[in-house]
Amino acid sequence: MPASAEYLALLAELDRRQRANQLAAYKPYLTLPVVQYARATGLPLASDETTTLAAAFLIGVCAMWISDILFEVIVRKFRPAAEE
Repeated sequence: MPASAEYLALLAELDRRQRANQLAAYKPYLTLPVVQYARATGLPLASDETTTLAAAFLIGVCAMWISDILFEVIVRKFRPAAEE
């Protein structure tokens, strides 16, 4: 088997294993550390895991909305003038 075919077979096998093991591939919300920091600073948060995930989700969604608004403002400011 040529080296390139062996390499492609190895990549295919790694991809198959990653897709088959979804639990190992799970990556938690990136905003969970923000919630943990807020809890460590003494903010009153529920100790329920579902509430923690919901708070992390809301932080992420708000950050996404803010970045969308900022991107829209930048695009509108630097858009070339329409030719008439």
